[in-house]
Amino acid sequence: MRLLVLFLSVCALPAFGDEPNSWLNKEVPQLVLESGKTFSKVKFTKIEPDAVTISHAAGISRVPMEDLTEEARTALGYDPEKAAAARKMQQQQREQAQKEANATALLSRFTENFDEFKGITYYSHVEALPELRTGLRAYIAKPEADPKKAIFFLQPTFRGEDWIFMDSLVFAGNGEPVSFEFETETDVLDVAPLCHEWAHVPIQDVNAFAEVISRASAFRLSGKFAQDYELTASEVRSMLETVAFYKLLTGDLR
Repeated sequence: MRLLVLFLSVCALPAFGDEPNSWLNKEVPQLVLESGKTFSKVKFTKIEPDAVTISHAAGISRVPMEDLTEEARTALGYDPEKAAAARKMQQQQREQAQKEANATALLSRFTENFDEFKGITYYSHVEALPELRTGLRAYIAKPEADPKKAIFFLQPTFRGEDWIFMDSLVFAGNGEPVSFEFETETDVLDVAPLCHEWAHVPIQDVNAFAEVISRASAFRLSGKFAQDYELTASEVRSMLETVAFYKLLTGDLR
């Protein structure tokens, strides 16, 4: 029975025809790769379709099957199709782990408040504009009875010394202006500025909204009068991350 010429040993070694797993925990004095790189005092600790893990004099290494000589690959049961499938699965597992890590990080940037009378959980980004400040914020309303029916809302708010009677929100920047119309709620506050206007605007297509907000540099609160504001990096980031969180909640993977 021929021995693997690249495993130099003074003792008997597994040979051609042996099961690949018969190499597990076997010790050989030396392993030479196709490139000529040499490991000494080698022990095979793990054999996978696409690689072998070895301990050696300098430490521990994971060696791709393709780096071994043809004789070594044959003895270790190398199958190119199985190796490709194993790598594909490993990539999918890495991507899934990254998605889970991203989701955990995203969740940490949101506050959660449950309204027990309405049975709705409200999610707001930690960087979202406070409700009584002039500007724009996004939030999510998720009914506990059917979480898949969560709604993404924009909340434009104006506070001033006089009313502007706002009825639309217009984004401007790179591209054609995009507007959203709505009905406004009003209130007179106890502290100046007294005039308080706001609206809750449901967004049906969050992917389209994400494209709009990514291009926009300013927005206008428009009505009988109009007020223009620059979009800050924090506002854009909080709204884009709210879109991402909404898609996570509803299972929208687009």
